[in-house]
Amino acid sequence: MLKVESNMNLLDAALASAGSLEDLFAFALANNKSITDELAPGETLKPTGKIYKPSSTTASIVRETHLVMILSGQTLLDLAIQETGSMEGLFQLLVLNQLSATEQLPEGTEIKYPTKAADRIIRKAFQDNAWKPSSAKTLPGQQLPETQEGIGYWAIEVDFRVS
Repeated sequence: MLKVESNMNLLDAALASAGSLEDLFAFALANNKSITDELAPGETLKPTGKIYKPSSTTASIVRETHLVMILSGQTLLDLAIQETGSMEGLFQLLVLNQLSATEQLPEGTEIKYPTKAADRIIRKAFQDNAWKPSSAKTLPGQQLPETQEGIGYWAIEVDFRVS
């Protein structure tokens, strides 16, 4: 069992439990949670029992980097996918910039990224289409939206159970 600490989210818990982003969705399902659910300090979560080997991409030495500026509403994961084409790029970003996975940085902060993409096809699609993902819950000065309910908003096996 994993005990939730203060300010811990489901990504933190999955990383603490299995050591990999790959476990996030399985971890959410095992604990009857949505990946965006807030966790309460002291809450206990069931591990999935999976153990992942470190990725060769994550462990590689990054020699060439470039800078990218955080836009309003962007998370570190948004930037990792935008700049490296992969969620695995998040770990390189964290190591290069000495950051925590859940750290929220203000708009305009410059972050170092590896020049070499983890997935060149996805990175090229983001560049060619000028896509700039921005998945933070709120933008500065905004209130959280009311939770949407109903079949159009539920995810099967997360919020909506099929029996």
